Amino acid sequence: MAIDYRKPGRGPATGGRLVPCLQATSSGAAYGALTFRVGTADETVPTRGTTHLVEHLVMRHAHVVDLRCNASVGLTRTTFWAAGTEAEVEGFLGRVQEALLDLPVRHLDSERALIAVEEEHHPVAVPSPVQHFGAQRYGVVVFEQQLDHLTPEHLRSWVRDRFTAGNAVQVLVGADRGRCAVRLPDGPSHPEPPVPAPGRARVHVDPTERTVCLTALLPTSWAVPVLAAVLDRAVANRLRHREHLAYGAGAGHLRITLDTTMLTVTSDCVPGREADLVAALLDELRRLSTDLDGETVLRAVGRVVEGAEEDAGSTGLTEEAWRLLHGRDVPASVQTLERDLDALTTDDLRELLRTVLDTAVLRTPVPVPTPPGFALEGPSTPEPWPGREFTRADGLCATVSARGLQVGDVQVTWGSLVAAFVDGDDWSLVSRRGVRIDLRPGEFGAPFLAELRDRVPTSVRIDGPPRRT
Repeated sequence: MAIDYRKPGRGPATGGRLVPCLQATSSGAAYGALTFRVGTADETVPTRGTTHLVEHLVMRHAHVVDLRCNASVGLTRTTFWAAGTEAEVEGFLGRVQEALLDLPVRHLDSERALIAVEEEHHPVAVPSPVQHFGAQRYGVVVFEQQLDHLTPEHLRSWVRDRFTAGNAVQVLVGADRGRCAVRLPDGPSHPEPPVPAPGRARVHVDPTERTVCLTALLPTSWAVPVLAAVLDRAVANRLRHREHLAYGAGAGHLRITLDTTMLTVTSDCVPGREADLVAALLDELRRLSTDLDGETVLRAVGRVVEGAEEDAGSTGLTEEAWRLLHGRDVPASVQTLERDLDALTTDDLRELLRTVLDTAVLRTPVPVPTPPGFALEGPSTPEPWPGREFTRADGLCATVSARGLQVGDVQVTWGSLVAAFVDGDDWSLVSRRGVRIDLRPGEFGAPFLAELRDRVPTSVRIDGPPRRT
């Protein structure tokens, strides 16, 4: 497949602007894709599911029986694609354009119901990034979609802001640009939400989770999937086959942005053996950081190459177009794989693994002894906020101040609230950092409940219990 890496132009066109396009020739079936720089990371907890609902409404109009076509929503991008004859690809992209210009919100109720079924029966396993990002940006993905709260006008506004020619890129393989051109209203190109710098390695206890999970934010490179391939075999061998501490253990990676990838190591655990599993896992990572051998690396490289070759073609072309949309003129797909892997050394992977050990977040479902080099993450004893005090029957004190709410030793400011789940008498307040206060306001008295109702912004209030996907 010959790829033309001409930088997409953005000249005006009648009826809107042409979406920047990257084209390639092919002797096989035609392929067309339209990708937008919008995803779950652009949403908030109360608007979680907005992009997914737009995608469903568009596909309701664009889908054709017997045509290979689909759409997907990720953290930072949404893609609509089809493969078939050139006429079929042209028709599909034309219907996507029509739906975005006039969103078919008459199907809103039925698509809400379908997404609810999809979420219940076909959940997508996403490693939890909340400990790195809090309950905002990339951390929003773990919260349940708030479909019942999304109105037609909210969805139309989202399309006008995010599904524009300036925030999109088109890929065509074996199809004529003149026939398959997509025109949309112009709009700004939205940058990827920022990623914070990694901090010191720490342990986070989360009783709502059932697995032990280690995550680390690393610079995007081919070294990350190679290291993930090494760890996938190593932790499974150590934790299941040698130590008999887990049934399912492995490693993977999740692209967060063009420049940042999250390495993940996840394992279930024999009940009551969590401390032993954490000790064995970290011991294995430390061993590899000094004793990783070249033969193990070569086997891991082979698995990465196989996967990259399977993802070549249209998927690789979409990645190239994605980079061009972000002003990256140098392609970074499978065409550079051989060069990058030839330059990768065992020492590079050892150093990367030491970075993981220095900056990782280790999440456990129960408290475990804090490992050497890690700090226990948790609320420190805060400076009390002056304000109006309310006391529960058991002596627990809640203080309402102009700054925020303090319950016991946990504080959240009013301005940091991203969600307030209200389920009958139960309230759950969530801050941007992911700090959560669960309480029954009535237990502190009617005046306390009145204070909460007055001070919690209605824009973050959600009726129903907080659930994670």
